[in-house]
Amino acid sequence: MKFLKLFKKANIVNTFHKAIAAMGCLVLSASAHADIYKADFTFSNFHWYTYILGSSTVPPQNVVTGSITYEAASMYGTPTAVNAVDLTVVGHTYGISEVVFAPEQKAAFGGAPYGIATSFDTNDFFLRLASDSAGASTGSFYYSTAGIDTIFVSNSAVVTISDLGSAVPEPGSLALLFAGAMGLGFAGRRDKKSSK
Repeated sequence: MKFLKLFKKANIVNTFHKAIAAMGCLVLSASAHADIYKADFTFSNFHWYTYILGSSTVPPQNVVTGSITYEAASMYGTPTAVNAVDLTVVGHTYGISEVVFAPEQKAAFGGAPYGIATSFDTNDFFLRLASDSAGASTGSFYYSTAGIDTIFVSNSAVVTISDLGSAVPEPGSLALLFAGAMGLGFAGRRDKKSSK
C-alpha cells in the first residue's frame, strides 16, 4: 500500500493511464492510414518473353482483363492486403488465396505458387501497377501457363485505379482504444473521489 501511495504522490499512475490512451490513439490512427484501392486493367498484345528450347510460342491468350482490390498507404505503395480478385488467365480463375504481394515491392502482385517471380510451365502471373511520366496509371503484366515453357509479357496496358476510401480499423485496434478510454474514465473518476 505504501508503494501505491508513493506512485500516486509522484503522479506516475496518471501518467501511465495517459500513455496507454495515447498508444491506443496511435494504433487506431496507424490502422486507419491504409486506403482501399481497386485497379481495373486490360493488358494486350502479348509476346513470348523468354526463348526456351527454341520456342517462339504464340500466346494462348492475347488479352487479359480483370481487377484487383487491395489496401496500401498510397495508390502505388506497398500493399498490406488483397481484398478481392477478378482475374482469369488461360482458363485459370484466381482466387484471393492464390494472389500474393511482396512487402518489399510497391504495387506488385503475383500468383501464390511462386510469388512475385513468374515461373515456367505453370499457371502463374505477375502484375505491377505504376504511373507514367504524365501521372496516368499504367502497369506491366506477365503470365505463364501449364504445359508451355515460356513467359508471356504484355506490350499494351489500360489501367484505372480508384481510391475506395479508408480501410476500417481492425476490431483489435478498436478494442484497445476502447479499453484505454475506459481506463482513463475509471482513473479520472477515482481521482475525483479521492480528492473530495
